[in-house]
Amino acid sequence: MTVFTERHLLRCYPGGLRVMSDNYDPSPAWSVGAQMAALNFQANDKPTWLNRGKFAANGGCGFIRKPRYLIDPSVPAPAGPSRALYVTIVAGSGWDNFKDADLFDAPDTYIRVTVAGNMNDSASHTTSTFNDHVRTGPRAQPYFNETFEFQIVEPELALLMFTAYDMDTTSQHDFLAQHCIPVSLLRDGVRILPLYDEEGKYVGGEKQPSACLVVMMKYK
Repeated sequence: MTVFTERHLLRCYPGGLRVMSDNYDPSPAWSVGAQMAALNFQANDKPTWLNRGKFAANGGCGFIRKPRYLIDPSVPAPAGPSRALYVTIVAGSGWDNFKDADLFDAPDTYIRVTVAGNMNDSASHTTSTFNDHVRTGPRAQPYFNETFEFQIVEPELALLMFTAYDMDTTSQHDFLAQHCIPVSLLRDGVRILPLYDEEGKYVGGEKQPSACLVVMMKYK
């Protein structure tokens, strides 16, 4: 398929049987060099978040140049991990926005860190669960200080996604917020990542501080 996309345009789109307007994972399409990966934007699901994160690399204009090895057959594709990425989830802030996420208590918050965007780098880690049984104020802000390692094979295609959830023991875990960014844009050091809702809007407003994650990135 990569040989085909070197000289031809390839458009992928959700199958006609997806009557609920859900989406497929666009990572395989991007991995083989597909020029267009169409999605149902009304779904506001994980594939949509990945798509927003991917095109943030070029200001959200809708176009990103493919890696050289997906265009020029003389350039070999990466054969193994090119670098190790260490991600430390330090803490969260602005969790007062989620005070009503759980009916009976403060949210049982955990963070899932995922590398996606291509087939070679797919991996995921999850933090422990935080709950100080306080809905607002300083004690409501979660802290983790947990570090995860990812071996990155294709940094030009890889995306790093953070998703915050409220753990529920009797039903599906409740989604709180997300942030997705291309691995190619990451820099070493401590970063404050704004969190977005399912529709890609900032969590927070005039009456509440914006929700964010404090993370530390390190390449080796």
